[in-house]
Amino acid sequence: MRQFMALAWFHLKLYVQNSYFLTLMGTSTLSMFFLQYLVASGTQQWDSALWLRAGIVGLWSCGTTAAGIIGMQRGIGTLTYLINNRVSDYLSLAAVVAPASIFGVLSFGVALGVALLLGIPLQLNASLLLMILALWMVAFALDLLIAGLFVLTPHAIIYEQLVTFPILICSGLYPLPEAFNVGEPLMDILFPIAIPIKWLLGQYNVTYYSAFAFLGSLVLCGGLSLIVTRWIIQHAKQTGRLGVKY
Repeated sequence: MRQFMALAWFHLKLYVQNSYFLTLMGTSTLSMFFLQYLVASGTQQWDSALWLRAGIVGLWSCGTTAAGIIGMQRGIGTLTYLINNRVSDYLSLAAVVAPASIFGVLSFGVALGVALLLGIPLQLNASLLLMILALWMVAFALDLLIAGLFVLTPHAIIYEQLVTFPILICSGLYPLPEAFNVGEPLMDILFPIAIPIKWLLGQYNVTYYSAFAFLGSLVLCGGLSLIVTRWIIQHAKQTGRLGVKY
């Protein structure tokens, strides 16, 4: 674990030095924030969850860069060396993509700071921190699964944005037509970030059932990412695809 923490800290320092990731977190969070702010200003219906939606978009936008990180490391020829070391393949990949979800948590701070500056009514309590932590946990597990799948393609950066908003839409961040409500319980399992998002937005209460569903989806996603990622990395090593550049 100490080796993993050291690797993750090293990659986090590299991550925050990249202006693209800094800009992405800021623009995705603030654009969502001010879009809602303009609508609320016109209707005079202020939503206390406005900053939370902006934070969710910012966190997940950073999280999906897990796919791009794999492509970036392959492009500069370092992916092979990052995977082939004394730490297990899975933990090595986890250390590479961990900064994406860790840095994304800052989007909630950015959104909250802007909301306070603009005097937007807020409802703050300690449970929000636990809900944000739960969201980060499942986002990290989902990032690992996404990153593992993109190990096989040299075009990961191109596909990065394809997993941003479809997952957010299916997770309940945006209202869906009533016809889709039939499949809502299934989406809560298939998309692990759905339940924490609905907790944050007040769509679900924190009950034994929702907590059990959250833990089930987290274990399912984590286990699937472990199995799939290990198999893909082993396959990539055997076929020599880890070092394939653009």
